[in-house]
Amino acid sequence: MKQPPLLIHPHWSWQLTLLIIATHGLALVVMLMIPLDVYRWPLLALIGGSGVHAVMAQVLRRTPSSIQSALWQTDGSWLLTLRSGAQLVAQLSPATFFSLRLIVLNFRIGRWQRAALPLFSDALDAEQLRRLRVRLRINSANDNF
Repeated sequence: MKQPPLLIHPHWSWQLTLLIIATHGLALVVMLMIPLDVYRWPLLALIGGSGVHAVMAQVLRRTPSSIQSALWQTDGSWLLTLRSGAQLVAQLSPATFFSLRLIVLNFRIGRWQRAALPLFSDALDAEQLRRLRVRLRINSANDNF
């Protein structure tokens, strides 16, 4: 059954921001507690860099490969618009996760490329979030991933 297109255009999410800060902050604390004299600072720099990249790519959506919007088309495929302006045709992966507070859209782009779009409940307006959850539930029940 064909369904109308659904445009997902996420905005700032405090929940995602706090999750990234908390996970990377805890990783930094753990690294400070482990006695790794020689490797401590390079590892701390890698964790810090990972946190900065996660915030830039997923929260602020400022990297060229950041997903700015995702259009669920009537044929079941997705059209992802990146910050760079590129548009990619993608398929929703069975690894997609959805619950009341969090949706993680995992996409397959071609044979090897993958992309993820994490969406906490504060990243979309309530009606758009409800419509997305309903469509995901219908498609997972029908195994249309």
